Amino acid sequence: MLHWDGSVWSAAAWPDTPKWDLAAVWRSGADDVWAVGDPRCAVCNDQSSSLAGGGGIAHWDGLDWSTVSSQRMPSLSAVWGSASNNIWAVGGYASLHWNGSAWLRSDPPVSNLYAAWGSAANDIWAVAAYGMVVHWDGDAWSIALEPPEKTNSGCAGNGREGAGTIWGSSANDVWATTETTDLVHWNGEVWSTVPTGANDALMAVWGSASNDAWAVGCHGSIAHWDGNNWSPWPSPTKENLFAVSGAVPNDLWAAGYAGTVVHWDGVRWSVQELPAVSCTLGSGWNAQQADGSWSCESVGWESTEWWLVWSTAPNDVRLMGAWTSAGWGGGVMGPASSHWNGTEWSNSKEPVAGAGIWLNTSDDRWLAGTSMGGFYPDHHDIAHWNGVAWSELDAGFAGLNGIWGSSPREIWAVGVEGVILRRRQ
Repeated sequence: MLHWDGSVWSAAAWPDTPKWDLAAVWRSGADDVWAVGDPRCAVCNDQSSSLAGGGGIAHWDGLDWSTVSSQRMPSLSAVWGSASNNIWAVGGYASLHWNGSAWLRSDPPVSNLYAAWGSAANDIWAVAAYGMVVHWDGDAWSIALEPPEKTNSGCAGNGREGAGTIWGSSANDVWATTETTDLVHWNGEVWSTVPTGANDALMAVWGSASNDAWAVGCHGSIAHWDGNNWSPWPSPTKENLFAVSGAVPNDLWAAGYAGTVVHWDGVRWSVQELPAVSCTLGSGWNAQQADGSWSCESVGWESTEWWLVWSTAPNDVRLMGAWTSAGWGGGVMGPASSHWNGTEWSNSKEPVAGAGIWLNTSDDRWLAGTSMGGFYPDHHDIAHWNGVAWSELDAGFAGLNGIWGSSPREIWAVGVEGVILRRRQ
């Protein structure tokens, strides 16, 4: 750790310097500085050490550095605060909160989180794999629903190593997927499992009202909720569907594997043809040239996986996901985006390979996604739309899946390894 006094850099006097690799630092003032990181291998492998097996936090009080051990915690990679008594440290599957007197875990003990939805600042739900649901009550996260017994395992190919979505019309009407043909429902008091009769596992759910909701999933399965019952619906595709959304009840879009997009016009679902997503800068393998510029290299057998659909109006629909390829080992290769203007689809480019969106107002939209292994020089984890342009934020994590806010001053993002990020102003 180094310190700048206005003239020269010097090593900070911290006794545990040889034991830790620090990753981030934040301060509220000259006498209140926090740094986070994880033990070096020699320490973490020494089980007799008090620092073994966990990330750690160091604090500067204006006179000395002291070490706060977070034993049995994973590595910490970022720290940020809005005040001296409201600081967050995150990393791996952990989220820690400093309330001015103690560091407390604020994350549930789960692996990957895929989506978030809430009705208020003290009523936020997030869904993990296989239908596990966690809840924020304004003070702490807790497991609200353990995964139900599985009869199948969903369908692969949505780029997120699993799936889960959650949607609600109110605080006492919330639906979540389970990667089976059943959904789970919150009525304001208890969660219950609700059969849908769908032909295959359901991976996404969205509705326009408490009596009008749709769920889509594996092999094109579609089910509809009329306020009393779920019923299977004829599907025009056998491809896996991973997302569904709309602006009005008779204008919905669902999308998924192999670039498949289907549309609901109030009477029937039909397959829609979109322009091919080709290799462009930020969508494909980007190679840096000798002059420092970046170019794109197509590798053949290209396809698209759509992970996210969002719509603000019938003439403003966006699909987001990944451009994929079977060449060079295959897999996810870069972000992909397409826009519907009410007449035609056209390829577009967004700063994030979107997996989750929170639409607050027309000039306040938040998009969370994945950095895809750092292959893309202009690709970040969170982006914000101010009504004119996107601005990009590096959250420090590759693999955010969901985002939701109760207001512009209180926004949550969730992702792989149970990461929970909170923006509070």
